[in-house]
Amino acid sequence: MIAERIKAERIKQGLTTKYIAEQLGISHQAYSAFEHGDRVPSVQVAKALAKLFSCSLDYLLAND
Repeated sequence: MIAERIKAERIKQGLTTKYIAEQLGISHQAYSAFEHGDRVPSVQVAKALAKLFSCSLDYLLAND
């Protein structure tokens, strides 16, 4: 599930939720909702997350 993958990548890279939200141009609350599985990021945001984490979109979507 994408929520688990983005949280794991964020922690692995030592990034804060606030930093990621700023990089994506979204609110901290919106990003937190992605990590908690309350919301699913749009395709554009998921692509930006993959780029930010230097991983593939397939990996984030758990399609590996």
